[in-house]
Amino acid sequence: MSISNVTDKAFCHGVINSFISNECCWLIENPEILIFSCDFDKKHFLKELFKELSIYFPCELAQAVKKRQAEFLAGRYAAKQAMVIPPQNQLIFK
Repeated sequence: MSISNVTDKAFCHGVINSFISNECCWLIENPEILIFSCDFDKKHFLKELFKELSIYFPCELAQAVKKRQAEFLAGRYAAKQAMVIPPQNQLIFK
């Protein structure tokens, strides 16, 4: 199984409020499989980022420690980005 790195600034958002960085997207041979990853810095986590990034903040998470809230937000952000990246035939490879 080969993986082609298709990271392109055309569909990567760069740094979000110093919290999210190093966004990468890989498309595996099958155009149905897309992997999206990003780094996050819990020191820059703010609860307001949930609203800013349009990600639901579940009430069960309110009592969680800041690190867990940051992990949850980064994971939901990555999943959301993976779902909005266009299909392979619409990607621009450079």
